[in-house]
Amino acid sequence: MIHALTGCDTTSALHGHGKASAFWKLVHLAETLSLTDVIASATATPDDVASAGIKLLVLLYGGTMSDTLNSLRFSKYMQKISTSPVLPEKLPPTERAGFYHSLRVHLQVMQWATLNTSVMEATDWGWKVEGKMLVPIPTDLEPAPEDLLKVIRCNCKRTSVNQCVTNMCTCRKNGLHCISACGGCHGESCGNVQPDIDFADSDVDAEVVCTAESGNMQYVDDDDITWQWEEVCELFG
Repeated sequence: MIHALTGCDTTSALHGHGKASAFWKLVHLAETLSLTDVIASATATPDDVASAGIKLLVLLYGGTMSDTLNSLRFSKYMQKISTSPVLPEKLPPTERAGFYHSLRVHLQVMQWATLNTSVMEATDWGWKVEGKMLVPIPTDLEPAPEDLLKVIRCNCKRTSVNQCVTNMCTCRKNGLHCISACGGCHGESCGNVQPDIDFADSDVDAEVVCTAESGNMQYVDDDDITWQWEEVCELFG
């Protein structure tokens, strides 16, 4: 099962998880046996297989039985982005990618166990037909929310107000203001920052203001508003 889970001729390899290391990691976990038994069971349903396979992926990527694959992917993303650029292949797969991967793992394990005499239909277990070929289904959902997929940041090197003023800046070229994730300017010291917004004419009695520096929220009256704009911190009550 671990051989198929970590990649073989019919299943995808998991970046950074070799067969030996995966075996020694999973074999010492008490939860592993019950999960592998499901994947090796000829009577298991696709949902049973997927649930067990996803839990095995969670354990393999350092999570616990109470974690979901998506929540683990998010936490790993946040850990990595705080120190370096994130390579997607180093993150745990999404839950739907894990779903289809687990189905293909089960199909391969069954073919090995029955010496390839299994009558299971590949199209029921993570494959689809394109033309005259079987191809794996990677996922049926986007790998991230649409808003996140649209995030663009620049990495302009100059550190002055003349920075990011031409279309050499990726943000400006795409009609976006620079943000704190941008390389040299951090959305603060360049010619493409978010303009200040005057809320003096607002008819809202109270707003919730969140400052990136303190991370605190506070209610303020309409006539005494101090706005500190950060693109990641626009919270309105």
